[in-house]
Amino acid sequence: MTHPPLRLIRLTSLIGLLVVLPTAARAWTPETRIRMADLSLLVAPPHMVGQVERHNRRFHEGIRAAAKSDPTVDSQGMPIPVAIDLERLIQTEVGQAIRAIEDHRPFSQIVYQLGVVSYWVVSLNNPLLTVESGKTAPAYSQDYLSYLQEASQRFAVLYYGHDRRFESPEALADLLSRARARSLSQAPWIAKEYARVGAIDGRRLFDDRSTAFGVGSLAYSHAVSDIAGVLRYIWIRAGGVDSRRFPPLDSNHLILVERGRSSP
Repeated sequence: MTHPPLRLIRLTSLIGLLVVLPTAARAWTPETRIRMADLSLLVAPPHMVGQVERHNRRFHEGIRAAAKSDPTVDSQGMPIPVAIDLERLIQTEVGQAIRAIEDHRPFSQIVYQLGVVSYWVVSLNNPLLTVESGKTAPAYSQDYLSYLQEASQRFAVLYYGHDRRFESPEALADLLSRARARSLSQAPWIAKEYARVGAIDGRRLFDDRSTAFGVGSLAYSHAVSDIAGVLRYIWIRAGGVDSRRFPPLDSNHLILVERGRSSP
């Protein structure tokens, strides 16, 4: 894998503080999740990355398998009002990945499990995360999904280094809690954007300076960053090492992982 040049920018971010048990809605297709997971490898421990690259097909299979078994969406990717504790689910899947490494399972199995973990980490970074068990999805859910799929090609993908290089279970729990709070704080901004434009047609009405674009871009970069952090945690807890030295990945900086395409 060829690593793109990296650029550092000062980090400024706001994190919401709302804490509730969410219902998940799929804001990203499996293929987009695969892209996010692949990008996260650019800032993951090199020895782990080497194994994932050797078994890349299995990594992607893990993501697709999780999508097929996801109880919160139907076959079309539309949300089903089923309450699910994503934080606990991720911690369970993380534990399985750590045990697989400790038990010296074949790396094809380990990498598959890393794909499963990646899928659910993306779910926690869903900007359409709803806040009530049994709440129906907003009328614009499918439209925003379609808009995000098209707009994501233009997102500048950033790695948020701060607090992503952790090694304790408590730090993992904190990362997941902050991801949930951040996602729940974003949903109202999407609703306001649709109210502002007065129609459900994001591809036509939202430009790349809109709040809708900004929310999607922020969620995308945070998902990539959180996958990298969680995969690193798995590797370190299972006895691996992280020899990566390029810029201060745990500092208060952003690292440009991929430039977005220019607007048409």
